[in-house]
Amino acid sequence: MVINAEGLAWKGKDYVNKTPLEEFIKSARMLGLYRLEGMDGTKISTEALKMAGRPFDWDFNLENHNKIYCTELLYAVLEVIAPEIKLMTVHKMGKDIVPLEAVSASSQFKEILFLE
Repeated sequence: MVINAEGLAWKGKDYVNKTPLEEFIKSARMLGLYRLEGMDGTKISTEALKMAGRPFDWDFNLENHNKIYCTELLYAVLEVIAPEIKLMTVHKMGKDIVPLEAVSASSQFKEILFLE
């Protein structure tokens, strides 16, 4: 299973959800699998599951995690379980957002698999 925030309102998936890995892979244009050095992945997934059902954050607001966008999910999880780890943000659309490359650009994450 993959825990992710999807903004797919037309498919009825406009929230944080669990998606079967096969289904997730079929819809992905690229796939990257990264491991946070020194962190038990179970801790990450357990915290991410607590956010299941939260609506997609179309405002891209990092200040409030009542709604969550795709790359904000890991950002929000890390704020709870490892606040010392900060994902990269960029200023776009008049606000700070977590870009797609926040994990791949971080030295704290080890690439396990990358498929285009």
